[in-house]
Amino acid sequence: MAHKFSKIGYLHLMLLLLLPRVSWAENDSNIRWTTERWPKVAEEGGVGAYFDLLNAVYPAPEFQLVHSFLPYKRGILFVREGRLDLFSLCTPTTDFYKAKHPWAQESIGVLFNNAVITEWHGLATLKNKNIALHKEIAFFPFLQRLDANLIKADSKAKSLLLLEKERVDFFLDIYINIQNELKQRGDLDISRYTFEPLDIVTCYPGFSPSPRGQKLRELWDKGIENLHKSGKLKKIYEKWQLEYPNYQWQE
Repeated sequence: MAHKFSKIGYLHLMLLLLLPRVSWAENDSNIRWTTERWPKVAEEGGVGAYFDLLNAVYPAPEFQLVHSFLPYKRGILFVREGRLDLFSLCTPTTDFYKAKHPWAQESIGVLFNNAVITEWHGLATLKNKNIALHKEIAFFPFLQRLDANLIKADSKAKSLLLLEKERVDFFLDIYINIQNELKQRGDLDISRYTFEPLDIVTCYPGFSPSPRGQKLRELWDKGIENLHKSGKLKKIYEKWQLEYPNYQWQE
C-alpha cells in the first residue's frame, strides 16, 4: 500500500524537504526521527514499541519527539544529510552512528499455500520458485542467498493477493507484517496457509553522523541498559507481543 499522509504529515514532509542539509544544534531538545509503518512497532497515532522505547529513553519535558513516516531509503537519506536525527536501521549501512542495543528483532520468512507447496525443505524449497515481496524490503542482504525469481510488488497486500491467486509460490516478508496482512483479509481461510521462518532481521536506531547524533546514541544505549535493569524494557516488548531482542548485557 502506498504511503498515505495526513495534512499535517504532508506539511511536515514538505518542511523536511526544505530544510538545509546540516545537523541540528547539539543542544536542540527536539528529536526528529522517522520510520516506516510497522504493525505493533510504529503505527498511526504515535503508538507502537518504537514510540514507547523512545519516550522512555528521551522523556519529556527534557526532550520532544517529532516523528515522520518515510520510506526506508528516504529515511536513510534524510538522516545522513542531518535533516533528521535517527531512523530504524535494518540493513548494513555506512555513515551512521549505529546503536549498541537494537530495538527490534523479528523473523523474516515465507507464507505459502499448503495445497501448492506440499513439502518443506528449508531454503531448497524456494529454488526456481516465484516469490512475491514488497519492493521496500527487496534490498535486504538476506535475499541474495535465494535462488528464486523475486517479484517486487507495490504493497504487502498485493503480494498476498498474488499468492492467493496462485500467481506466485510464496509471499516473503517479516512475520508481523504477514500476520497483519492476514488479519486485514478476514475473508481468507488462513488454515490453508503456512509460515516458515528463514532468518532474523535485527533493527537498530541509526543516528546522524554528527556530534549530536553521537550524543543521542550514547543516551540511547545508556537508557536501554537502565530500562533493562528496572524491568521496564521487558514490559514494553510484552505489551506489544514482540520478540525480545538478543541484548548483550554487561552486568
